[in-house]
Amino acid sequence: MEDFRKNTSLEILRVSKSSWFRIAIKELVVHLDPGFIGFAGNQGIDPFSYKQDADYIFVTHPHKDHFRNEVIDVIKKPDTEIFGPSAVKNEYGEEVTLVKPNDILKRKDISIQVVDAYNTESGHSTKKYHHKGDFVGYLLTFADKRIYFAGDTDLIPEMSSFGQIDIAMIPIGGTYVMDMEEAIACTRILNPKVVIPMHEADTLLKDFEMSLKQVWSGKIVILSNQESIIL
Repeated sequence: MEDFRKNTSLEILRVSKSSWFRIAIKELVVHLDPGFIGFAGNQGIDPFSYKQDADYIFVTHPHKDHFRNEVIDVIKKPDTEIFGPSAVKNEYGEEVTLVKPNDILKRKDISIQVVDAYNTESGHSTKKYHHKGDFVGYLLTFADKRIYFAGDTDLIPEMSSFGQIDIAMIPIGGTYVMDMEEAIACTRILNPKVVIPMHEADTLLKDFEMSLKQVWSGKIVILSNQESIIL
């Protein structure tokens, strides 16, 4: 863990209660799934705090808790690149760089691997709105950090082939995504250096932390809305 911390540090800010995160490393700023449920003010979010803030925006799918046109309009700069699957491109337009599972893209300051994110018949999610091939997750490499951002998914076989991961950001809520039991299994399969739970619905983050600690020895980072950490 010391080797991980002594290298290039990054700041991860949880912007919304669902899955909107902001990652800053050196001069680079990335936004993941900039969306929210209901009204921004009810969640204590001021999108204009991030006006023209994003160098890259990664969207996993077009549901409102992950993707808001009006938010992207605020946070993007003239040269911001937006990534998303076809459903996002269809909704936002030609500015979106179209991605699909298994794509690999390189930019000067980031490497991008697009991965599957979907619900399965046997998965613990109680609502199966995410179908294989339609939506995505991302493996992002910044300098010496490799981050897995799962999007909305159940525990899926593809996770066993993702390789070494420094930080995994995974859902735990159980309604549209894997539940706490599957998220614990996912963490053990990925075995990242750090795991950050998200999209928790009614699941308590502390319950996830306590249960995971019993079977896994890595670092667990619990972030509330508008809370950040440097890793």
